[in-house]
Amino acid sequence: MSGGDFTAKDYRTWYGTALALELLCGQSFRTQREAKRNITAVLEQIASRLGNTPSICKKCYVYPEMLERYLARTLVASPALARRPNDAQRMLVRFLSALAKQEAGKLAGNARQALTAQRGKRRRESGEANERSTAKS
Repeated sequence: MSGGDFTAKDYRTWYGTALALELLCGQSFRTQREAKRNITAVLEQIASRLGNTPSICKKCYVYPEMLERYLARTLVASPALARRPNDAQRMLVRFLSALAKQEAGKLAGNARQALTAQRGKRRRESGEANERSTAKS
């Protein structure tokens, strides 16, 4: 129907994650216990809209990184952004784009470390080979 490689689950996941972002970005907390209660309340709201249980919504329909960032106080989204229709979806696109940039940066850093380690290994092996050939002469 959409022409894309999407399923109903993809749309439900998008909706559940966008709704979670919209609802969580407006809720502050003082303790981890309070944060977990906020997450539970949000999951209950999502479950009622999707016709599922909160645990299934958490497991299948809300991006886990968002909940982790909320608990860590690093979920950056403004409740002021979620005032018009589709604003929550725009916030979700920004959130996922920022995550993708962070992951790309991590991957690039890991690749640089791997290349540096590989070059160091080659240099050590080359040095050992030179020492062996010098010792034979």
